[in-house]
Amino acid sequence: ITKDLQTSCPILVVDDEPVNRFIVKNFCDRLNIPVIDASDGASAFQIIQSSLRQLPNNSLSTQLPFRMIVLDYQMPQMSGPELLRKLKVMADEKNLVLPPVVGYTALISKQEQDIFLESGAIGMLEKPTTFDKFCSLISKHIPKV
Repeated sequence: ITKDLQTSCPILVVDDEPVNRFIVKNFCDRLNIPVIDASDGASAFQIIQSSLRQLPNNSLSTQLPFRMIVLDYQMPQMSGPELLRKLKVMADEKNLVLPPVVGYTALISKQEQDIFLESGAIGMLEKPTTFDKFCSLISKHIPKV
């Protein structure tokens, strides 16, 4: 990970298991990347909507203020793929640019992977993961500042 990936723009981590959020937050802390976390898809959607209200309304296309979204598959209220589909609809309606979204799941069946990728995820991170795997994924998918 290079210095140009370290930015004040956070990664949004969405997982119903506190331990999984803690692991990703720990990895990001080691890289000096801030994190905002949510315990389910519905909470994450509210966080994203709230962040949109704080953005200037004068551009043709707006980048969501997150470097990446790390998204669990199975969560209460709204699954990862459901949230991702909802975000894509919102992005289309409001002319938003979504950050890269990565599926983060223990149940890495081919079917689950396909559902996540068809929903718009750009990659998968299997639980449990390592710092090296996380860094590899981050460096491939977070655009440089």
